[in-house]
Amino acid sequence: MNFSHNIIDMNNNAVGFLLQGNGDGAVQTLGAALSSLQLYQEFETAAKAHLDLQQQHSMQDDDSNIEQGPQHQDCQTASSLSDHLLHSMAATHSDSPMVSIPLTKDGMADGSSGTFSVFNQAMTIDKGDLIFGDEDLKDGSGATISQNYHRLLAMLLYNMGLSLHLQSVQNGKTAELKGALDLYEMAFSVVETEWSRFDVDDLMLLLMALFNNLGHIHSNLYNLKQRETCIDWLTALAGHPTFHKLMQRDGYAPFFMNLLVVLKQQQLISPAA
Repeated sequence: MNFSHNIIDMNNNAVGFLLQGNGDGAVQTLGAALSSLQLYQEFETAAKAHLDLQQQHSMQDDDSNIEQGPQHQDCQTASSLSDHLLHSMAATHSDSPMVSIPLTKDGMADGSSGTFSVFNQAMTIDKGDLIFGDEDLKDGSGATISQNYHRLLAMLLYNMGLSLHLQSVQNGKTAELKGALDLYEMAFSVVETEWSRFDVDDLMLLLMALFNNLGHIHSNLYNLKQRETCIDWLTALAGHPTFHKLMQRDGYAPFFMNLLVVLKQQQLISPAA
């Protein structure tokens, strides 16, 4: 059984609900996927701990008279997310990058903010190109869900946030809008703290989607400072060479067009010198 594929299947079922306009079904399915992801990780952590303990006992049995020296854990100096994405030219590309699925013809949804439009596209990963050795937990070798946990977690949080966001756009409920805000911010926290586990394509797509939709929410809630932060991030991301390579793809066109509208309106309302 491949845990990662199961999570992607549940995510895709939720996307199917969104395509049908069933936001409640999407939220419930994504909630179940998040719970399963957590359970899978806990299972993997326990299994690895058991394997490590077995290996330690085996080493002690083989050479019980050798005194073990102190163990040192490799540690890398953490770079900031912005430094990695906006200034590094050596980012890696995955064989199975995250992709977006338009829920409407143009991939955008009208909003009431007057500036931002909602990026109306859900995220998924093509599991056909993924090779995860969950069964290798028996001997402690091979890839496991831990290598993709943060990608899957950020994807599920974003999609659940989008589900609530679209429901709020349709029914005007502020509670759902704030719920979407919380989920988007949680997804960003995952990316911000674990960016080294993402390839550059994932980072670009997730960050553009998150800051576009966060910008829409903050505009509706009249959080002007946070809205400007979103615009600054989108502008910086759009200036990155990776975006120039990706903007020709259909999924990235809405970001470019939406950003042009936002920046044009900013210029129109700027005070005269």
